[in-house]
Parts: sequence; C-alpha cells; structure tokens
Amino acid sequence: MLALGCAPGARSDGERADAVVGRVRAPPLVSGRAPEDASWLRALPPPLAPRPLTEPPIVERRLSNGVRVLVSERHEFPSVGLAFALDRGVCDGGAAAALYALGLGGSPDRTWSENFGYLYRLAVAHRVEVSDDAVILGASAFPPLLASAISRLAPLFFAPVLASEDLARSRSRWSARLSPESRGSRLAERELREALFGGGGYGFTLVDPSDVAAEPDVRVREFYRAAQSPRHVSVVIVGDTTADLAVALLERYTKDLPRAEVATSGCAALPAPPISGGIRIIDDPGAAQSKLRIGFAGAPAGHVDGPALDVLSAALGSSLSSRLNLKIRGEHGLTYGVTMRSTPLRSHGRLDVASSVETERTAEALRGILTELERAAAVPLEPSELAHAQDNALVGPETHLDVAEELAKDAAYGLPANAGAVRSSAIANVTAEALTAVAGHYLAPQRRVITIVGDASRISGPLRELGIGDVVVRRR
Repeated sequence: MLALGCAPGARSDGERADAVVGRVRAPPLVSGRAPEDASWLRALPPPLAPRPLTEPPIVERRLSNGVRVLVSERHEFPSVGLAFALDRGVCDGGAAAALYALGLGGSPDRTWSENFGYLYRLAVAHRVEVSDDAVILGASAFPPLLASAISRLAPLFFAPVLASEDLARSRSRWSARLSPESRGSRLAERELREALFGGGGYGFTLVDPSDVAAEPDVRVREFYRAAQSPRHVSVVIVGDTTADLAVALLERYTKDLPRAEVATSGCAALPAPPISGGIRIIDDPGAAQSKLRIGFAGAPAGHVDGPALDVLSAALGSSLSSRLNLKIRGEHGLTYGVTMRSTPLRSHGRLDVASSVETERTAEALRGILTELERAAAVPLEPSELAHAQDNALVGPETHLDVAEELAKDAAYGLPANAGAVRSSAIANVTAEALTAVAGHYLAPQRRVITIVGDASRISGPLRELGIGDVVVRRR
C-alpha cells in the first residue's frame, strides 16, 4: 500500500499524484531551489545528539514447579520471541541429543503433525538448535497469539512423546544434513575435537548417517528425562508482552506436566583437554583440496578472557578484511577464505581456524596461517583494525527471537541474566595490548592441534619439512 500510494503518478501534466494512506492525504511535493551558498555547501552537518543505548531490563521469575523464566519486555515491535532451553547437549548425549532435538514435536495429547500444523496456521515460526551444551527450541509469535503458541510449545518441549515416527523423521533429517560433499570437513572437525578433548564428551561430532542410525531409540528417550528437571531447563521470552502475562501462560500450560530430578550435567567438570600436538592427517587419496583445521584450547563461557578472544577471532578471521584473509587469500591466493571463531563451552572452550586449500599448496598455506597467528601475539592491531574487529565481534541478535535464543544460551551455561550486556561492554573496551596478551597465551604451540583431511601421499612430505611436530597419517 505504501509503495503504490507513494509511487509517482501517471498524470499527463507531470504532477506527482497525492499519496493516500488510509484516510490521510499527504500534501503535494513542492520542489525548491538547491542551496547555492559555497561556504554552507562545504560545511559538514553537525552531529546528531547522542542517544544512550539502553538495554531493556530482564525480569527473572520462577514457576511454581521451579523452572527459571527470564522476560525482557520490548514494545517497539509487535512480536514475541520464545526460547525453551535444556542445559544438556551433544557433550552429554552424543547422537542421542542430536536425535532428541529434531525429534521434538509430539506432546502428551497431540502428534507432531497436529502441533506443528497448528503452529503453522498461527504463523508461529520455530526452529531447534542442538549444540555441545544445550538444546534450544525457539519460536516467534504475534502478541495476540502468544497464548495459543505457548499452549503447544510448552507441552512438546517439557513432555515430548518421542514416538517412533518422530525419531524416524529425525534420523531422516539428520541423514539429509550429513551430505557426502561435506564429509571431509566433518572428518577434520571430529579429528580436531578428539585431539583437543579426547573421545566422547566435547570430542564427539556427527560425521556419517551411520552415527545416527546406530543410536537406539531407548537412549534418546533416556536423554529426554533431563528435560523433566526444573534445574536443567529455562524459558526466555522477549518482546511485546509483559512478565506477568508470560509467567501466567507458562504456569497454565506446564502445571500438569511431569517434573523430576536428574543428575547434574557430566560436562560441568571435565578434566583439562589432553593436547597432543603435531599434525594429524586423514588420508583422502586423490583429493583436489585439503580440509585444514587448527584448534586451540580456549576459555569456558563467562571467562574474563572471552570478550578478548571474540575480538581476536574477529580480527584474524571473521571477514575478508581480517588478517588471515588479507594474507592467505588476498596476498598469496592460497584459498577462497579462512575463518576463525571462538567457541565457549560450559567447562572448556576452543579456538578454531578452518580453510580449504589446494592440495599441492597445503604446507605453504599452513605455514602462512601459523605465521599470522604468531604475529598476532607480537604485533598489536592498528586502531582502525581494532575498531573494525570490535564492530564485527559486537554484531548481535536482530530480532526478538534472536535475543531470546542468546539469553537462553547464557541460561543454559548457568550465567546471570545480564551476561550478554557485560560481554558487550567488555568487547567495546578491549585494548590492542589485551589482544596480544591473549594471543600469546591461547595461540601458543603447546595448546595447538592441527588436523588435515587430504591426499597423504602428496601433503605428508612437505608438512614434515615444516618441522612443527610429528605427522601422523590415518586412513579414512
């Protein structure tokens, strides 16, 4: 309506048609002469008056059954984001946790198709994420439909049926995600995790459809029991509603659902990662590219070094203008791109550098990446580099649902409700000297592992010549 109403008219006299929106008629546009004063044209416009950025307060409540609820009222846009978080993920449940996440849908009184068909008709968009430490069900609803959305979302999250057809659907969806084309990257990821954290726990990741096919349904249902414990679940609601209404709706639709107590997550107090060093190659004969991963033991969620590691990762590998891409991609043309990220975990953390490089230039690319990582610990960022990295690290959630899911992740880690605001403030105050300090500590060779999926017959020799550690070759 706005586009049509404000579009130029087709009047023969060349006049613009009046824009009509509702019953309000806009006045005709009147052209005026452009300013001609030279000094006025050269003068910069004055800056706008600064407006302080204020985060809406987060209200914390408890349901009568003990479930933690966080509500952030934001009335600037008519939507509500909901996030149901279970503080257990793949670290605790392995493939069972992954199957559980995509198996959500059925509830005690309704099937998967009945629940999601109803939500679809309400225009309630939903998504499920499973990570190392959490399973999060997120949804977005219009405020007048919030009660209807919660009436279906709460039961299917707190008391999922996990019927055989639900788990069969989950296996099919995971098999579609684990495409053969990306298997090399997943193999490199698993090898990296095992080198950093050992087998199981944080060392596990899905590689093949066989990983989910071999997981029995009974294990998935055993994993589900953790969702019955108030100590292990949180609900976050962000948007155009009130805390009183949100809590009242949750009380109504969870009061009859079963509650129980289960043990604390086994990933809450894991031993220190066993760093083995060297280079691990998974042989992929005839591969045109090598899937390269460099991993370092990082910092756990909520650690004081976390914000600096976020900025460091942004400076080195978050965009095409980051240091690794400028050097490895732009200057030497060794890859289409290099990425680096910092991933906090409940009891540990990891820093990852990932790239795909031409087979014959694998050793050259690895040497260049390691050189840039070493430079980060010796050469401070320029002020413009630092500011750009901080901007990239501060890119945060955009929608009410995004905000709710970020708060839910912090809740799953056991962090306070204001953890996100504290993290953002710390990122904005990171100094170049702090970045060289954390780079020197976290990117040290003794904290590093390197895994490569590629043609061992062509890359193992040049990699040994680098002299950075033992080269071990494994077959696929």
